[in-house]
Amino acid sequence: MTTSGKVRIALISEVAAFLIPFLLGVYWAPVGIEIELKAAALRCVIAALAILLLVVWLRAPLTRAETTFAALFGLLALSLLVPSLTATDPGRAFKDLSKLVLLFVVGLAMARALRHDRTARAFGYGLLVGSTVVTVLILNAYIGHMGLTLPTYQALRVLKEVLSRGAGFPLNPISFTAIFMYLIGLCLVPPRALTWCLGGVVFAVSSFLTGSRAPVGILLLSALVAIGVHQLRARSFVLRVSACLTLALLTGAIASAVYTVDSRELVTISEGRTVLWSLAWSKFSDRPLSGYGYESWRDDLASRVAGGEYFHTSKSIIRDGAYHNQYITLLAEEGLVGFVPAMAIVWMLLRCCRCLAWRTSIPAINRYTILLGCLFLLLRAAVEVPGLFGYANDPADYLAYCFVAVVVSRMSLHEDGRRLALSRLANEARFPMAVFA
Repeated sequence: MTTSGKVRIALISEVAAFLIPFLLGVYWAPVGIEIELKAAALRCVIAALAILLLVVWLRAPLTRAETTFAALFGLLALSLLVPSLTATDPGRAFKDLSKLVLLFVVGLAMARALRHDRTARAFGYGLLVGSTVVTVLILNAYIGHMGLTLPTYQALRVLKEVLSRGAGFPLNPISFTAIFMYLIGLCLVPPRALTWCLGGVVFAVSSFLTGSRAPVGILLLSALVAIGVHQLRARSFVLRVSACLTLALLTGAIASAVYTVDSRELVTISEGRTVLWSLAWSKFSDRPLSGYGYESWRDDLASRVAGGEYFHTSKSIIRDGAYHNQYITLLAEEGLVGFVPAMAIVWMLLRCCRCLAWRTSIPAINRYTILLGCLFLLLRAAVEVPGLFGYANDPADYLAYCFVAVVVSRMSLHEDGRRLALSRLANEARFPMAVFA
């Protein structure tokens, strides 16, 4: 291929990589389109761009990371056939399964493209721009309804209800989108002063102007866990012991809070989530192997909660749908048949991120952000559904696989480097005099 042809291909790859996160950022812009139609349009455009990237980089050699995640995704897809066949609504279940398979393909296609340095850089800048767009949308919504007044928590709760119910602008997933897009972008882009300033604005707006305590709380918890995990590999024995004690105390504090706080207070603190979790667990207990199928909460969630004790505290969260916990949702909807292979993907993702955090070939900020982003994604899944195993209706679902693509591509780059080094050693062994020529 000529040099000009390679330049054109690289440019196409960079533009497609930039557009994917940018479109995820502008998704929440108020354009007067129904949410279902907007989600379908986003799905088609993202799929087309991912297929374009796959075609461009089709000849790139396969790596062990790519084949491992492809095998895990394939195993999960095959396993989910059983819950889909036995679901209360098989048609709905197979529709959601097909959307999840599309996410698998999109993630793997992006992973191959992100092995190209300039494509990865364009993707990272697209994520930062997308995060900026989402932050501006949050600011616009706040100023449009609240003016320039200082926010109070009670006023923000009212604003959150008004925007979610009337304007189709749910602040919980939107604030997560802004923060997570920034974190993924920081995994690929070299940090500069402007990047840090942007991060401060994104975190401030997403935490203090949305009435949602979850993003900032989960981010702080993720940072504490990431620091503890990192110190477990420290050379100093004192640091390793202190890391173990910190993680043990953190786990004990969370467990004791759950078991000692009154159930009514726990419902209030969790904004009704514990009610939904207990209902999901009861459904899992009824059908532990295959569950009830994708989105089976639509069949009986309102009726199950209507007779409960805490119905008045969880009306809004019922309207948002699902069980607001990805892991319990998997158990209730897919049973152990779907839960076990899904946890294999989670374990492999966490293992890869932990390995990358100690790769000295990756800049320190980038590799530590990879571990932080992984913990943020997995811990956030304990209080929300969109993510690795969501319904592919939300930018948060696509962002989860953008992150998977970043992790797989970084692992693949390490394999490419090792393959190149071994090839050079083999050539030197075959032609030793060529080294001195």
